[in-house]
Amino acid sequence: MKKAIRTLIALSLAVALSASMTAFARTPEESAADLAKYGIMNGFPDGSLRLENSVTRAQMAKMVITALGREKIDPYAGADQSMFKDMEKTHWAYACVSEAFMCRIISGFPGSTFRPDDNVTYEQALKIMVCVLRYDSYVLQDKPEGTTLQYPQDYIDIAKGLGLPEGAPTDLKQSATRGFIASLISKALDIPYAKAFATPETADKPLMQREYVYEILDGKGQGEYTTLRTNLENKKVTLW
Repeated sequence: MKKAIRTLIALSLAVALSASMTAFARTPEESAADLAKYGIMNGFPDGSLRLENSVTRAQMAKMVITALGREKIDPYAGADQSMFKDMEKTHWAYACVSEAFMCRIISGFPGSTFRPDDNVTYEQALKIMVCVLRYDSYVLQDKPEGTTLQYPQDYIDIAKGLGLPEGAPTDLKQSATRGFIASLISKALDIPYAKAFATPETADKPLMQREYVYEILDGKGQGEYTTLRTNLENKKVTLW
């Protein structure tokens, strides 16, 4: 099964790889400036970028949810208690972390914990961006129920196909730097993401009876060419 998944990834990313070629490389400094335009990553009060610093899991959640235009959504706003035992609802990133969790972008840990102050690793960051762009769902569609991607290697393979790991060290278990995260997100903004469309046979059926397929929004299928950047420029919330 693992070999079959690897083959599937290679075939599925043929389109994705060509699409990612339009996302040109920027330096970490240029990437940070790019993200600052959208409020995704900002500098510090002293004017420094501190691109060599690490990024916490809470900070990563806030950045990717802002990149999706979903930072004002709190899926648990009416709940009495926090969904994570190690995060109070008053935590500055709680809404973004909850939304990232609900959107299947970031996972928690056993015991209903999130570890918001842990540094995000390179391999975690790559998995997060693959999920942000929904290439995990795209790769797995039409596979037997219960088929899953193996963490971290399958996600790393998809990220490589998209050209996302540029600047990462050999050891991806290390804490990722702000410079790498800036470059990662900035490049991802220009890659067409995958979106679910109802099949023609079920499009007119009630919502719960429809069947869906994921297509990359490269302009060749049902959807127009769309990236996270085009959504941000048009002040649209990214929907999958």
